Amino acid sequence: MKLTTVPTRRLCLIAALLTLSYFQANAACRVRSIVPVVFGNYNVFSATPTTAVGSFTVGRCTSAMPYVATFSAGSSGNINARTMKSGTNVLSYNLYDSIAYTTVLGGVGGVGATVAGTGVTARSGVIVSIYGRIPAGQDAMASVTPYSDTVTITITF
Repeated sequence: MKLTTVPTRRLCLIAALLTLSYFQANAACRVRSIVPVVFGNYNVFSATPTTAVGSFTVGRCTSAMPYVATFSAGSSGNINARTMKSGTNVLSYNLYDSIAYTTVLGGVGGVGATVAGTGVTARSGVIVSIYGRIPAGQDAMASVTPYSDTVTITITF
């Protein structure tokens, strides 16, 4: 009798939560919405990175108003090496300005890229996408609690 071993799929629910703070002088613009980057399940046996997209929307400005958005490092304290945690378990990830995944979002202390744009007067606003990526090949442990991190977006008008 020949026995074969089939690796079991180990999936972990993970989410990078985004919180928002902004300075609103004389109600120049409003942040209409924020959609967190939610990766869903992470398969430790997959050879491809896990990706997800979140966003924030700037709109209903009193006039075309320029803004700059910066992104905190999250719990890792390092914009270039963000991590999500589930108890004592850690999973590396990062946030990027495009689907090319080459420029890390940050801007705090001159590290990483900011997002600059112009808010519009339309109620629907301008949607700014945030691209998240978890590198493949990490040994994430299945857990009762999902992996998560909180990144604060600061928008200055």
